[in-house]
Amino acid sequence: ICLFSETSSPNPFLPGSQQQPTSMTPRTNVASGEPPGIKIKLMIDSISNASVDVIVNSTNEHLLLDSGSISRFLLNAAGSEMQVECNQKYPQGISSSEIAITKGYNLNCKNVFHLVLPSWDENSSHLVSINHMTLIY
Repeated sequence: ICLFSETSSPNPFLPGSQQQPTSMTPRTNVASGEPPGIKIKLMIDSISNASVDVIVNSTNEHLLLDSGSISRFLLNAAGSEMQVECNQKYPQGISSSEIAITKGYNLNCKNVFHLVLPSWDENSSHLVSINHMTLIY
């Protein structure tokens, strides 16, 4: 699942945002919405096929990208340089209130946002999702 934006002007919230982001056609368009000035699509496809501004990766606080199936997949697709950048920029790791930003390397994206989700709590799980999406947006 991936989210991507198509804007007609640079997005100040995305590092290295360009004037003309690359668009892509999803194999299966599950849902779409249009907040002001940005178009968001939810797709089902391999994330390695996505031509996007940012890929969001849920990982552990130590930024060990070879643990966890999604992180491992992204690391294998991007190349070992992504782990090296995490180690250099975030030697102490990150907390659940922080986002580690790396280049996309061999992925077709500008950046990867790595974040740590708090442990699941049935009573507050929707608030965690809203807080992280607000932080990313």
